[in-house]
Amino acid sequence: FQQDGAAFLAERDYASLLDQMGCGKTPQALIAAEARLSLGIVPTPTTPVVLVVCPAGAKRHWEREIRHWTGHDAAVLEGLRPDETLPETRYVICNYDILHGARRRDPLGVMHDHPELPGWASMLKKRFLIAICDEAHVLRGRTAQRSKAMRQVLSGTSVVWFLTGTPMPNYVRDLWTQLDILTDGLAGPYWPWAKAYAGAYQGQYGMIDTGSDRLDELQARLK
Repeated sequence: FQQDGAAFLAERDYASLLDQMGCGKTPQALIAAEARLSLGIVPTPTTPVVLVVCPAGAKRHWEREIRHWTGHDAAVLEGLRPDETLPETRYVICNYDILHGARRRDPLGVMHDHPELPGWASMLKKRFLIAICDEAHVLRGRTAQRSKAMRQVLSGTSVVWFLTGTPMPNYVRDLWTQLDILTDGLAGPYWPWAKAYAGAYQGQYGMIDTGSDRLDELQARLK
């Protein structure tokens, strides 16, 4: 099944691998990445071509797995102040929370970006051939800073793969942001999608989107 999963990813420019925890999504994604890269021309073995985005606690795990399954070293990005140049490694690893910059409140309570800590999003956008996003279910807030940063980084990336064993942590609506970012907008606007599949309707105080509807159709579209 891992060979099937690796082939499933390698054959697609965008896909989500939704195997449950412990099934080896990490090696499947790495083997698929190496398969895709073998079809093209990578200038040197140390050209940064694959971006891995994951929770902070998983960065060292990915570093070890990359070395084990591909034989390549990986650079691990840290902090909110990006370097002027990317490390010279085939794989670059960062966590979601360093993509967007720091923010602070002024005396009136209004939030502002912290110019000295801008995050890595601008530095990383349109720089990679392949992006692998682990635990992608964290991307469920439509207007969250994390989601906005990921849209910026992944827009225009040739190959994007999401990995998660829990694609819908709470509601069907949790899927939309993942699909929107993964496919660069092919899911369409949120509210028509939510009315179709999350049972969204107008409540007394605003739209309610915590239901589900037409799940057979949604499943067919996901396939």
